[in-house]
Amino acid sequence: MEPIDFLFVHVPKKSSFYKPLGEFMNITFMPMGVFAMADYLCKHGFRSQIIHLGVEWIENRDFSLIEWLKDRQVKVIGMPIHWHYQAYDTIEVAKQIKAHYPDICIVLGGFTASFFAREILENFSCIDAVVRGDGEKPVLALMQEYTTNTPHLAKVPNLSWRLGEQVIENPLSYVAEKKDLDELDFTNLALLKNYPTYVRSFSFPLAWMKHFSAEKNIKHHSIGTSLFPLAIGRGCPVNCSFCGGSYEGQLIISGRKKVVFRDPEKVVDSMEQAKAYGYQTMSVCFDPTPKDDRYFLELFRLIRRRKLGLDWYFECWSLPTKKFMEAFKETFPGQYSVLAISAESSSERVRKLNKGFFYTNEELFQTLDFMKEKNIYLDMFFTVGIPYETVTEAMQTKQMMRTIKKRYSSILKRMMVWTIQIEPGAPQFLHPEKYGIVSDRSTFMDFYRSHGGQDSDTYSALGYYNNTFFPNGAEKYNAHEFSEELQKLKCRHFCFLHPDARKYNTPLKGRIYCAYRALYWKLRGLDKKPKTRDIFT
Repeated sequence: MEPIDFLFVHVPKKSSFYKPLGEFMNITFMPMGVFAMADYLCKHGFRSQIIHLGVEWIENRDFSLIEWLKDRQVKVIGMPIHWHYQAYDTIEVAKQIKAHYPDICIVLGGFTASFFAREILENFSCIDAVVRGDGEKPVLALMQEYTTNTPHLAKVPNLSWRLGEQVIENPLSYVAEKKDLDELDFTNLALLKNYPTYVRSFSFPLAWMKHFSAEKNIKHHSIGTSLFPLAIGRGCPVNCSFCGGSYEGQLIISGRKKVVFRDPEKVVDSMEQAKAYGYQTMSVCFDPTPKDDRYFLELFRLIRRRKLGLDWYFECWSLPTKKFMEAFKETFPGQYSVLAISAESSSERVRKLNKGFFYTNEELFQTLDFMKEKNIYLDMFFTVGIPYETVTEAMQTKQMMRTIKKRYSSILKRMMVWTIQIEPGAPQFLHPEKYGIVSDRSTFMDFYRSHGGQDSDTYSALGYYNNTFFPNGAEKYNAHEFSEELQKLKCRHFCFLHPDARKYNTPLKGRIYCAYRALYWKLRGLDKKPKTRDIFT
């Protein structure tokens, strides 16, 4: 059996509960940098592989990582905690690995692990190090040190590590520039064990219902196409109140001060490679210069020249320009190509206080008019309960949604309202008083306990309360109670559940379908939260 120098292990949150879904697995997508880091190590002579524990569970419910590691002589295991939802499950898996294989170095990375690096090392002896921020060159330097008889971890950029009882934090000296990103391959899926299952299984929405078959999950919980998260660049120039990837958050996490784009030709190469692995739709959530469309216009030109025949799902951070929309339609005429716009609220006041890129309602409707004229498909997103919002303004959002449905039914694919959990590094997390919220999560241990407890639901445990939302709300609710009340309001006025994930429902029809699904689970004895959290072994 060939030894593995560096093994990446992605740990989804295995057990969440939501009434219409029952028990489900979440965080099924891996951070896009994992493929790049594994490939980077291979290009420098090391043996690297990726295991996705959710994929292995789908393939074989009896799969054991502990058993699989036998005789593979793994030197280093890298585990991303990019999203805080993974906090509990990843640490618990790390504990098991360290208990059975104490000589394996276990290193964490990702936004959440980077933000809480020191606290993680102080609290969990099973974790040997944390790579903060951009990880490609640091993981290579770490692997190179572990090939020596005496590793000198002080040489590894961006590394937090433990020396006896002391936590050492090396400087954030590596921040990836354009030339660094252009050297990376984000699409070497062959390094992932059972990668075909990953390709066909996970799309939007990201929940995998544990008591449905793979076929039923794909039928009822997929927008009908496999989505590949396409790496365009890194960084953000603005601060949205709720986003952990905001400018301020990235400055803390990775030391990043500016936006960098990959070379457009490299991006098209990635698309071509992803297509070869079976992907049809590229998912892009990178729009840091919405008023300056030159990069994307050039990228679209190159895509048309290659005639790839792929779709794009593009999440707009602001409103796209007319030139962008025209080029988007010309480049991606397929049925799965969508522009997603998240206005957050119908209130311009609330939008201006929360979004880094502000636009008026008049500008929003002008954009939607142009999309209708060009027959560009639309996904429309809103939220409720964000800082400064009141329940009256939330009801005004309901009216705006009715208007959008009436005017733009010919292009509107889905219209959804989501609540947003508090994110490490987000402005509202860093400055709760400024944003008028009170949070019950300020440390890694808060997130770890939350996601390991009974109130760990992805869609309904927000971790804060907005004391302006409900009248006298600050006197009535704590964070848990606020989440419950907000969820009741969302279910009553904004439910969009539909048996076909490619569509959405009105609130009344959504509630009826939700009741049907709840009855479905009840008749099977699966309508209650599990008494104990199910984790991977």
